Amino acid sequence: MSIDIHPLAEDDYHLIQEYMASRVLALLVTSTTTRDWEREVATEIGLSDGQWERRNGFLFDFTLGRFLHSARSARNAQHGRGAAGRDFVSANERFTDRFLSAIDRQDASAAEAVWEEFNNLPYWPDVPAIALISTRAIITRLQIIVAVVYPGSIGLQLPEEYDPPVFVS
Repeated sequence: MSIDIHPLAEDDYHLIQEYMASRVLALLVTSTTTRDWEREVATEIGLSDGQWERRNGFLFDFTLGRFLHSARSARNAQHGRGAAGRDFVSANERFTDRFLSAIDRQDASAAEAVWEEFNNLPYWPDVPAIALISTRAIITRLQIIVAVVYPGSIGLQLPEEYDPPVFVS
């Protein structure tokens, strides 16, 4: 008899990211609310077998960043580069811009360093206990951009998955 292990509890980074990408895409195309995102994050934390704080939390944010890249590309193609004004206004803008820039450049170590630095900041009073501050910042940005693009175009131009040379977990 074989024991089925959930993809989030596996050690296969590609399997984990494929699962996460399918969940993110499903949430994006169904006009998900912030509460739905929070439930998804809580579910993924529960299924991560203790690996959320480092490995799976980062992989989820990296996956969100890939979709943010795709959504930005779709928005620019559908509405022009300056369309819809700024896509995010918040104190978290610097993080999301630096994180997305690293993903766009396929610089996984820079993405990991930016992510770790941001999540190690000492004080985030408005963040629910279930989410990393980085996850909340990226989801907020995605929700704003996705509101102005055709849902079928999201996910068409995803950057490559995170492929760790060595992952410190």
